[in-house]
Amino acid sequence: MQLKKHPTDKIIFKSYSKKFPKIFNIERKILGKLGKFEIHHIGSSAVPNMPGKGIIDILILVKDQKQKIALNKKLKKIEYIQGKTKERGRSFFWKVKSRQEYGIHIMLGNNKKARHQIKFRDCLIKNPKEFKRYLKLKKESFRKSRGDWKTYKGMKNNYFKDILTKLS
Repeated sequence: MQLKKHPTDKIIFKSYSKKFPKIFNIERKILGKLGKFEIHHIGSSAVPNMPGKGIIDILILVKDQKQKIALNKKLKKIEYIQGKTKERGRSFFWKVKSRQEYGIHIMLGNNKKARHQIKFRDCLIKNPKEFKRYLKLKKESFRKSRGDWKTYKGMKNNYFKDILTKLS
């Protein structure tokens, strides 16, 4: 199933699936054939036992703008759809394949925000206290946002900034 338009702005909170790492690794192999760059599994699906939207978020770090532009073109050829982003220095693509949604975030390897995504993931994996704290926040944010994407994301921003300050 390939959609031309993102299915919804409403989010659905789903349980973690032990299949997520395998699904990511299959997609990483496909993406790895497009060029030489770092590929990271990020987001809730990258953190064991963390519920979330069920999206396989993938961060691709490229060496320069030329490589980023070339990768953008290649992703379109393998049925990824370019999404909109207000974040400077980031390209975003998505697709739905066999009812699984994928989100690809492309940034330069020296981008501070990109490295923060990796640090945040690692913190939640290694620190049970932060895992529980973030899980509670996610559940509360989802309930209060009533599934609205922007509200949900906004409610978690301060926590994300707080963790990154602690890690710096």
